[in-house]
Amino acid sequence: MIHQRRAAPASSPGRPLRKAPVTDQPPEQPLEQSPEPSVDRRLILMARSIVVLYRAFETIAREHDITIPQYRFLLSLKRGPKRAGELAVSASIRKPTASALIADMEKRGLIVRQADETDGRSVRLRLTDKGLEKHKGFELALARYLPSLLEKGDAGQMLDAFSELAYIIDSGSSQRDSLDLDELVSGE
Repeated sequence: MIHQRRAAPASSPGRPLRKAPVTDQPPEQPLEQSPEPSVDRRLILMARSIVVLYRAFETIAREHDITIPQYRFLLSLKRGPKRAGELAVSASIRKPTASALIADMEKRGLIVRQADETDGRSVRLRLTDKGLEKHKGFELALARYLPSLLEKGDAGQMLDAFSELAYIIDSGSSQRDSLDLDELVSGE
């Protein structure tokens, strides 16, 4: 690979112009690029926090014999029966992966298939009582874990911020107009 010489820096008044050394190596690049100056650093910290929380939630999920995608399925089905494709979209996974998760969850008695009332050719998936208990148990375990994170700050302020974030995120769902903050908190 042929590298061109770097341009010499402009001279300042009273200083002679110096030539850059000739080298076969490309100019050194910093190991870590700093974020765009227009990006609020708090957003980066928020993203990092979410990643750390996600990892902790995965650990708790394993302890409760559930995966995060299965939890998302249960959460979606808690709002009513859905088709497999709708669940895949809501959980942000591919249909083949959804099919495997559905088969496992059905085998474990967490969900059941039922004929679609509006289209007899298709099937909807419905949460069972066992699935509802699995969902509730996992959420209670998460709720028991989170207070340890709130001890070092203003717990009320953090809870309010997360409640607002949950409301904003959920308001983008298919049930945008039918949910309110009390429903999100109570889970009903």
